Amino acid sequence: MKLTKEQRKQFIEECVKQFIKKFPVEHKLICQSVQKQRRLKMDKWGSDKDSATFRWTIRMPKRLFNIIDKKLTNPRFLEKQWEIDWFKKVFSMYRVSERV
Repeated sequence: MKLTKEQRKQFIEECVKQFIKKFPVEHKLICQSVQKQRRLKMDKWGSDKDSATFRWTIRMPKRLFNIIDKKLTNPRFLEKQWEIDWFKKVFSMYRVSERV
């Protein structure tokens, strides 16, 4: 599905809203997991931009990711940095890292 940035944002927001409505328990469990990871400081891996170190920045339900990713192509869901940054900012309940 080829969409503008704004259309992509609206589509993602609607998907998240519907997911929370249909699967409240799964949503709650993920949010609790993210909060636990934040407390454990799993995002403190360093900030060297040239480093190949991987760190989790987003933890979201696999079902939700698959729903969105199935519809968004060219680029795929969370393939572009602007979309990752926007998603972390708007849906902070899925953001593991303390910074946006």
